[in-house]
Amino acid sequence: KLGKNILEIGPFFNPLITPEKFPEKNIFYWENDNHVLKWIAKKYKNSMPIYCDLNKIEGNSLLKLKLETQKEFKRFEEKEEKFDSVVISHVFNYIDYKLFLIVLRDFLKRGGLLFVNNVIDYGLPQFFSLKRPKNNPEIIHTLKELGYTILDKEIISTKDKNHQPNERLVIVARRK
Repeated sequence: KLGKNILEIGPFFNPLITPEKFPEKNIFYWENDNHVLKWIAKKYKNSMPIYCDLNKIEGNSLLKLKLETQKEFKRFEEKEEKFDSVVISHVFNYIDYKLFLIVLRDFLKRGGLLFVNNVIDYGLPQFFSLKRPKNNPEIIHTLKELGYTILDKEIISTKDKNHQPNERLVIVARRK
């Protein structure tokens, strides 16, 4: 059900989607850390790591991302340069997540799946965006507003409220 072309956004050094776990899939990574991109390219020879400045997802930066993504799609002789599935885990706190979801919609096929894993205010606060989501209902509302159907949603309570007071939101959504 994931389809052939899968994108993972911000995998860092621990991608969830790998060629070993998902053989015969075209796996793309958008990442803004060049050290991670080099590591991914070396470790996962059949993957497509692409530089993506997640904080500047407009103008020339967006155009460059589109061109780099198109170039990688051409390696597989794909007719449609869109993803069947997108996985995004623990990235929303660092970006203008609404703008990012708007841009991402153009890269995801109609009927394509979006997997979101997020904990509000989890991570490195010094790098948090002022345009991050403030709560889980806001994320759900934004996804619906942008034309996604929520297929599955789970809110997981934290085991250690002192370390992480906020709940984890896991969503599977389909682009209309």
